[in-house]
Amino acid sequence: MEKLKEKHISRFFSTMNQKKILKELFFKGSMSITDIARELKISTPAVSRNVSKLMKAGLIRKIGWGKSNGGRRPMLLSLESNSRIIIAVQISYMRVEITAYNLIGDKITTNVFSFSDILPFERLWKMIEEKIKRLVDTHKISPDNILGIGIGLPSPVIHPDNKIVFSRFYGWKEQPLPSFVEFGSTKVSTFFENDANLMAFGENYLNPKAKNKIVFYIYFDVGIGMGISINGEILSGARGLAGEIGQIVVGLGENGQKVSLEEVVSQRALFNAKERIPDISSLSLENEEEMLTYLNENADEPGIEGLFDDIADKLGKIVGFISNAIDPHIIIFDGSVVRTCKVLMNKVVDKINFYSWKPTLVELKSNRDEKLVTRGAYAIVLKNLLEFDIGEER
Repeated sequence: MEKLKEKHISRFFSTMNQKKILKELFFKGSMSITDIARELKISTPAVSRNVSKLMKAGLIRKIGWGKSNGGRRPMLLSLESNSRIIIAVQISYMRVEITAYNLIGDKITTNVFSFSDILPFERLWKMIEEKIKRLVDTHKISPDNILGIGIGLPSPVIHPDNKIVFSRFYGWKEQPLPSFVEFGSTKVSTFFENDANLMAFGENYLNPKAKNKIVFYIYFDVGIGMGISINGEILSGARGLAGEIGQIVVGLGENGQKVSLEEVVSQRALFNAKERIPDISSLSLENEEEMLTYLNENADEPGIEGLFDDIADKLGKIVGFISNAIDPHIIIFDGSVVRTCKVLMNKVVDKINFYSWKPTLVELKSNRDEKLVTRGAYAIVLKNLLEFDIGEER
């Protein structure tokens, strides 16, 4: 797999200096050859030679002239934004989103499709490959210009073995992951990562509050999981399980079986809880979103208030304890429960601060259109292929 990626990189960049030049232009926007040489501590002739190669490859372009410091005005360079494409994929519960970005992260197009069955990974991946190829054909994207494909999964991923640990919703276990997508004779490298990890990673890239910081990103949706990004690096752990708070044992069931946090703290758990609350067990709430809305609007009812207090205590205790151990700069919550059950989330924040030694900045996301998994997948391709540190200022 590593040899394939090295070969893929060499199709674009023949030297490390070329990657450094691209990185400078990515974060600074536009620069002169002299500016690049000074920043990278590389001789001006060496920068000039590599710039010529990158311009010939269509990766950078001249955009005008800078201010003169007494001599000739310097030529300004920038990335050719549409010269290379990155494809980002989010696999969520019964839904897949595929987005094509240009080199500087502007969205080109998005394709979304849903499915109704719990599919084996191989079958779902075949569907995703077909959709990617159709998107590439429809938008006349040359496979040779695709830099890489980043994929977010609802599952921990073991690196460098490149396989799924397990997925509670899909039943995938110890599943090997493909290292490339084949477009005729062109093989484009793939980069798989846990979706919550990509959210934390994407937050490092997008949110000024999170740059060069320790970020906890908790996705409270159909299930619950946490991604941890430390100074632009994903914390995966020895077995890919870092941040898997949903699998923490929080008690024992009636038959002595272990009960995980996700079984009692998730969108699905809230929906199933209606059977235990007499006042709402008879209501015809047909889907989980209706249930969440009803719970939030009636949060002062004794049964619902008790349910919220129990969930807030369990989740707040776990996040608070982990916060004490790692000491993050910011804890971010996102997902359907966060957007809908605001009363519950305020209780969760209070409990996190109660169980934490010192209060931590907690942010509750409300924008469902912010595509942090696909943005994180885009950024993971940049980091792996170009060694971009997404924690840097842009």
